[in-house]
Amino acid sequence: MKKVICVVSAAFLTAYAPQGADGQQESRLQHVTEVHVKPGQVPLFEAAHAGRNERMAAAGVSFVARGTVSEALVYRFVTPVGDYEGLARREAEMRGMPSRAPGAPNGNDAIDHVDTYLRWTRPDLGYAPDNPRLAGADRQAVQRVRVYVQQGK
Repeated sequence: MKKVICVVSAAFLTAYAPQGADGQQESRLQHVTEVHVKPGQVPLFEAAHAGRNERMAAAGVSFVARGTVSEALVYRFVTPVGDYEGLARREAEMRGMPSRAPGAPNGNDAIDHVDTYLRWTRPDLGYAPDNPRLAGADRQAVQRVRVYVQQGK
């Protein structure tokens, strides 16, 4: 089972990176938001987030945010922005969003805390076979492994 999950992860992560002139996938900047939802507050959070998505559409936000959720109720939203200029464009578009309507669900009450960070994709460090065991539509899970390198080790 672990081998399949690793293949899914590699295939999923490299499937969205643009190709360079030499056929190699290019590194891209991503904006990542991890929302830690309080137990029992999932319906409130998801209702509020749906309203946020509607406000993003109303503002014409052009950046895609892919969402996932873990068993620990951590919602991760990954937005490919390309580079720092793209990040600035996204931030400007997000500032143009309308405010939450009076009486609309307030998701802040459902959130324990939020982590936001930027990361660069590194397709050159990944692996995707020519014939993956799972087709694109069948990739429904991603295993993430975080490696933290210590200085001087």
